[in-house]
Amino acid sequence: PAINLGIYMMLKRHHLIIDATTATAGRADDDDANSIIRSLEPFVNALLSKFIATIITYPIQVLQTRHRAGIIIKQNEDKDDNFDGETKQSTTRNIGYRLAGMYRGLESKLLQTCLNSAIMFVVYERLVDILTSLMSR
Repeated sequence: PAINLGIYMMLKRHHLIIDATTATAGRADDDDANSIIRSLEPFVNALLSKFIATIITYPIQVLQTRHRAGIIIKQNEDKDDNFDGETKQSTTRNIGYRLAGMYRGLESKLLQTCLNSAIMFVVYERLVDILTSLMSR
């Protein structure tokens, strides 16, 4: 959650800087298009931030789940220190499979978490807007 919120706030701050520079530049944008973009901004920012956070943390979640379930990944233990070409090749292939295995099931996890986070941040931003307008009265 901390990575997700940090990236979301960074994206939001970056857009506010861009928005402030275009406002001082005196550009007259179409109000309808601008309001549509503003309403989609929290959704897109939340999607991107959760996507990045999930990509970073997914292998850790997989390892935690395997550890809790008692699945132990055994290392390829060879008694000889002399590796022939075939053993080196199979060892690098196993490492590749292990890394790919860390991201197995990522698609469904991204679909679930990104949409959930996007909806949550849209509701959050709407509540912040409503509360700020009520407090300013």
